[in-house]
Amino acid sequence: MRTEYSKSIEDAVRKYPALKQVVALAKEFNVELLKHCAKFTKRGNVSQHMWLTKTSFDPTQEWQSNQNLLGWLRNCKHYQTQILKDHKKNIGKPVCKCSVRDRTINRKPFKSGQLINTIKDVVKHPVLNVFAYTFKEDESIVECRRCTTEIEELVS
Repeated sequence: MRTEYSKSIEDAVRKYPALKQVVALAKEFNVELLKHCAKFTKRGNVSQHMWLTKTSFDPTQEWQSNQNLLGWLRNCKHYQTQILKDHKKNIGKPVCKCSVRDRTINRKPFKSGQLINTIKDVVKHPVLNVFAYTFKEDESIVECRRCTTEIEELVS
């Protein structure tokens, strides 16, 4: 498993724009982010983001700095929960595969051979550790970001 360290937090956000939310939460809770590290899968996808953090330590305010760090971590978890809720709204809807970069439909069939599948559930992908859809038509698991509910052009 390959690991990559960012030279600065700004570099990490530039490379992975989705981290803006985590950095904003850190500022809100007075948690100083010192270093970012990304771990990659064998295919080259990011499997985990790790942070080296620092909070201001004052012996008289130890409880508060710990609460700030815990608040930041809790809110990062809340952010993941919000993403999960957004994906769960799509359960029962028909989807097709799309390009990750520009969200255009790429006409690749699912394992069932169909271009359109119906979402059965949202799970954690067993290899990539990201949210993924399972389908009623087959038992395949596809990353949520590789699917779109905007399928008007395929239906017509």
